[in-house]
Parts: sequence; structure tokens; C-alpha cells
Amino acid sequence: MFNRIFILIWLITRIQQNSAVLPSYVHVHTPAEIMEINYVVLHQVSLCEDSQYADSQLFIAIKSAVNNLNQRELVRQTWLPEVIRYRIPYVFMLGSTNDEEMFEKLLVENRNYHDLIIGKFVDDYYNLTLKSIFTVTWASVHCSSRWLLYVDDDAIINIRNVIRFFNTKKDVLNLNIFCNKGVRQVHREVQNKWYVPESVWLDEKFPEFCYGSGYLIPSDVLTVLSSTLISNTTTPKLWLEDVFVTGIAAKAANIKIVSTGFVCCQVRSARLFKENMVLGQMGKDKKFLESWKAVQKKSALAKKSEPRHPVIRNGGSVFQRKGLLMSRPIENHARLRNFIQSMNGINSRNRAYLWYTILVILIGVMLYLGFSRKLY
Repeated sequence: MFNRIFILIWLITRIQQNSAVLPSYVHVHTPAEIMEINYVVLHQVSLCEDSQYADSQLFIAIKSAVNNLNQRELVRQTWLPEVIRYRIPYVFMLGSTNDEEMFEKLLVENRNYHDLIIGKFVDDYYNLTLKSIFTVTWASVHCSSRWLLYVDDDAIINIRNVIRFFNTKKDVLNLNIFCNKGVRQVHREVQNKWYVPESVWLDEKFPEFCYGSGYLIPSDVLTVLSSTLISNTTTPKLWLEDVFVTGIAAKAANIKIVSTGFVCCQVRSARLFKENMVLGQMGKDKKFLESWKAVQKKSALAKKSEPRHPVIRNGGSVFQRKGLLMSRPIENHARLRNFIQSMNGINSRNRAYLWYTILVILIGVMLYLGFSRKLY
């Protein structure tokens, strides 16, 4: 009797896992959303072509949320002045917002610093994949000859170590992404924040990927990765940004994930800061400032540990609320067109897989119950 109850519970659980509807804010990104990544609301024109950055082959993009005004200010006061001293171009990457008061604050912030780029997609945790695709695409179009260091706004960067590492790799063909490498089990519990049903991802593990606090992408990889991110063969376009961009897409492009120079998380170690390029998840606001001071104790930057006034650079911003086209119209992009055409087939296969799974389970239940009646 106990065995029959256990099997029935297991079958019901399997039905729930395979038929569960994802929350409305968690989904595989649609063709319409992917199209939006080619539009820029606030643009920094010719940033990487600016003569003051001519001697640098690096570009830093800092992933930041719309509301993180204070955090961006702290980044400008702590490790960014050293970046500017080495004449390395940087920007904060944001999505758009429907809050007009907040949007006006962003425009004021950009008038002060000229260091924001805003995409047309809505800035939201569950749109981080769109933000990362947008960033890689923007960099591949406007900074294609530079390496991209993409980091969160709560990461602390040792730019001297980044430059040293770059100088050892710059003359070698690099089909690698450098980061803090990880592997993640797929969560099948419906209530889990990172729940993914088998109809979306069948394997029990995702490919190796970079933890989201940051990664370094060589210029050789930028164009390849950008094309792969919107390719019709690169599916599903998961909302799990680190898994999709540096796991699924990187694997599809035969890009190797190399673990080096990135440490996570909240490790306030002056030694690790001295030895590595990036310390990830170092806190927000006051905690971030405390982390910055803590990791400076034994570094060459110790005398600069106190926050400094942000360096303001020359303007080159262009604003268009409806969005400026980053390059040629994305509707005419062959890869995207193929992706759009393939999506209907993918969705149909997912629905067919769901009904097939339910049918098989129901048949199994019926056969089991019929067999049980024969025994009695």
C-alpha cells in the first residue's frame, strides 16, 4: 500500500513539474524582446574612438540598475579614478524605466558625468539577459577592437592587475572568456527562484558558465559571442543571464570558460585584492565603501583608499526616448530573422513535449491501477 501511494505521489509531482506555468515575469525571452537590444535610448557616441583612449585596448562596462544612483557614485569615487588615470573608456549599462521622474534623474546624472548608456528594454532583474546581450552587442559594434571587462556595480576592480593580465594575453588568439567559473544544477522545484522546467531545459545541469559578478571577453570573442547570442540555434534564451550568456551561448560558439583572476563573494581580503583582478558582490552603499577600505590596506592603492571626487569627462551623449538604432535595422538581420522563424517551431515542440509527458504519465497510472486490481 505504501509503495503504491509513493508511486502516485511521484507521478503527480512529475506532472506538476512538467506542466507548471512559469511566473509571468520569468520566461524565455521572445523575438520582440531580442529585437529591442539593438536600440539605444541614451548613447555615448564614439566613446571608444575618442583620442584620449587611443593607447588603451580595454573597455569597461558596469552593469547597474536604474535605482542604483548612490552605488554608481561610490564606484566613481573608489576604483574608477584609477581606470580614468590609465585612460580606459568605461560606461554604466542600464535598461529603461517608465518612471519619468527617475528617468529625469538619470538624464541629470548623465549630464554631470557622461557615462551612462541606456537600452530600450525595461530595466528589471529578470531582464538581465537582455542587458548582457545589449552590452556585448554594443561593445561588438562600437568597441570591437577592445577587450570587454563586464562587471556588476558591487564589484571592486584592481585595474592594474587587469592591465597586467591583458598584456600577457593580447597577442594570442583567445577564444576564451575569463572569469570565476561555475556549474549549476537545474532547479525543478516550482517555488524556487531559479526554477526551470524540463520543457525549457531537459538536462539536469547547465553548461559551465561565469558567475555573474563579472567576466573578461577578448576582442576575438566579442563578435562571435554577439552573433551567437541572437542566433536561432542558441536556445533557450533563458532569463538566467550568467547561464545563458557565458554558458549556453559560449558553448554553442565553442568558447572556453577559463577560471582566473575573479573572486566571489564578499571576501574582504587585501591579499586577494592584490592577487586578483575582480572581487565580486562586495556590498551596496555603506557596505561597499567598507569593503573598498578593507581591501586597500596592503595594496599599491592604499594612499587612495579614501573616496575621491569623481572625474568628469567630456560629453558625447545622444538621447532619444524612443530609441536610436545601434546599427542597421535589426528586422533585416538574417540571424534574427531565422531566430524569429524558428521560435514558433520551438514553442510548438515545447507544448508537444508537455502533452506527451502528461499522456505517458497518465497511461502509466492507468496500467499500474489495472495491474493492482488484477492482483486483488
